[in-house]
Parts: sequence; C-alpha cells; structure tokens
Amino acid sequence: MNEIFFSIITINKDNANGLYKTIKSVVEQTFNNFEYIIIDGASKDSSVEIINQFKNKITYWISEKDNGVYHAMNKGMNVAKGKYVLFLNSGDYFADKNVLQQVATKSSDTDFIIGNQLMLYKSGIKRAEQIPTPLTVYHFFRSTIWHQATFTKLSVLKELGGYDENLKITSDWKFIFLALVLHHKSYQALPIDISVFDTYGMSGASDANLIIQKEKTDVLKTYFPYFYPDYIILHRYKHLSFNYIKNTISYFLFKLMRKLNFK
Repeated sequence: MNEIFFSIITINKDNANGLYKTIKSVVEQTFNNFEYIIIDGASKDSSVEIINQFKNKITYWISEKDNGVYHAMNKGMNVAKGKYVLFLNSGDYFADKNVLQQVATKSSDTDFIIGNQLMLYKSGIKRAEQIPTPLTVYHFFRSTIWHQATFTKLSVLKELGGYDENLKITSDWKFIFLALVLHHKSYQALPIDISVFDTYGMSGASDANLIIQKEKTDVLKTYFPYFYPDYIILHRYKHLSFNYIKNTISYFLFKLMRKLNFK
C-alpha cells in the first residue's frame, strides 16, 4: 500500500514515564503501515530523552510550547498524512500488539472506526461502557466516545476544522457529536479492545466532572437550544431503570436531529 493507513499521534507534557509506555506500545505493533507523530509541550522532565531513544521509529516530533492539549492535537493533525488518525496520548497504550492489524483488516470505509476502551484504575483494568447500537443522542448526553479508541478520517478532521481549542476537556466529545449529528458522518463499531486509558490524567482530575458538565451544557445550549430541555429531562432519568423508555426517546431524538440537519 502506498497510502499511509494510520497516523498515530501522541500528545505529551512532562510525563516521561507515561510517554515511554505509550511509545513502546506503538512501536511494537505488528502492523507497520502507519506513521508516528509526537507533539511535546516543551517538557522540562526527561520526555525529550525518551523520544530520542525511539527517534528511528518516530516519523515526526516537536517539542515547543503550546496552548493546551487540543491545540497540540490540532498541531499533530496538521502534519499527519494517514487515512485515519488515532490520538494515543502519553500514559495511554494499545491493548495489545495486534490492534492496528485487527482494525486495518476489519474496517470499512467509514468516517469513524470506534473500538472498545479499557480503563486503568488502582484496582486494575476494566472495560469502559460499550457504545450502543445504534448510537444514540442519550449516549452523548450521559457519556462520550473515547478518542483513544476512535480512528477518525483525517479528511473529516480537516473538513470540520479539528478540535475546539477553547474547551479544556470535552473538545473530542464535541467534535464527534457534531460530526455525527450535524454533518451526518458515518461510523463503524468494532468489537476490538483498542487502548488502555490512564485515569490519572487530565480527565481524572478532581474538578474534571464539573468542567465536563459545564462544557457539555454550553455546547448543547449553543448548537441545540430547542433540544436542551430534553437533555434536562433525560438527565433526570439516568438513575431510573426505565431503559426501554430512555432508549426509545433517545433514539427518536437522534433520528430527528439527523433528519433536521441543523447547520
């Protein structure tokens, strides 16, 4: 194949130990039709030394100040050349050595390829909630699609302008949510464990839930003001056991929002 199939991009700042773990899991993949990009935010620890240890396996890297994680992710996107992009940031790592081989073999030509996410806790590794089939708006209301387990077409990232650098935690959630609902992009769910997410990172910070809730609320109010009351209602249902009702309502909303195609 002449075309680069995957661009694996790692964002790092002052996390040398996590970076080593991430790089090692990338360079040990059995599938080799990919490029590897590292965007370091002018780390003051030994991160650059770690990068230099693996420089023969790294396609492109840079170490300079940035304006936050999503600015760094956009920088990686702008130098990427693969058909699909996966952001595997420092501390996170592939579930096994055959992940890319499995995805390349089983993937179809969709805009997003979404696999399973594993979560690293103090008590061990657990599988995150799998996305529902079909994917619903209610899922986005209450959860997310993990970017560490999602391969996104580079053309789609560029078409939709990359990640919103004004958000601290939820820009990846916003991107795929709007891509599917407003822009009618396609997705494929694969029953493959893609990566292990380090819960001790930014999204695991003590105030993360408050930031996530505020950012999601702002996005919903901005893009879906007429549906925001539905979000409030569905949010109240989350502790109830009426799964059939919840899924029916959320699926109806998802179909309606896609049909209306707000732009």
